[in-house]
Amino acid sequence: MQSLVEIEPKEILYFEVEENKLAHAQMSIKNLTQENVSFQIKLTRPLLFRVKPPCGIINPNQTKIIEFSTNRPMESDEKIDNKFLINTCFIDSINSDLIIFWKSRDQSTIQQQQIRGRIKQNIQQDTQSPSQESESNVFKQNSIQFNSVIVQKVNDDQIKHCRYQLEDSKNKNTKSLKRKPELKNNQHYQKNIIVISTLLCSSLLSQWVQQKVI
Repeated sequence: MQSLVEIEPKEILYFEVEENKLAHAQMSIKNLTQENVSFQIKLTRPLLFRVKPPCGIINPNQTKIIEFSTNRPMESDEKIDNKFLINTCFIDSINSDLIIFWKSRDQSTIQQQQIRGRIKQNIQQDTQSPSQESESNVFKQNSIQFNSVIVQKVNDDQIKHCRYQLEDSKNKNTKSLKRKPELKNNQHYQKNIIVISTLLCSSLLSQWVQQKVI
């Protein structure tokens, strides 16, 4: 079935918000036919919004501007999720009482379109351009790679340092054991020395890496 009217905007009606003022929006309805068309606008939240005019008649190939406003000032960060239902159908007489006309309409003769209401400033704040999003992703990736390189470099240098300390400790222990032959058979003593040295290196490495990364 061919549409009787063309509505702009087609999906979302953006409300302009100003401090201490009512939010406003506009909608246009164009008659696409060669006959008179009547329209009716219904609100899901009539206590919050007002529409002017709520119903009317559009002559062939003519356009009607509909004014929407809120009944109270809106905050720029406030979110709304209102739906506006636009009913349209042919009408024979331009002098008809529209209230009676719409009450007596057969549902099968009515075309319906629905759009949503949004605060425009919320959309602008939440939207990020593709270039900005791309630059942000590149920055995050570079930061991760840079930190990885730092941590890897820190780990390599610190491990070498700990190895040198461990080897030096082993050499000193070996010389000490040579001076004291009675300790050569004490395997438990040697293992304790190695374990303590390893734990000390690990603790120093962990503290140093945390300081550098921060």
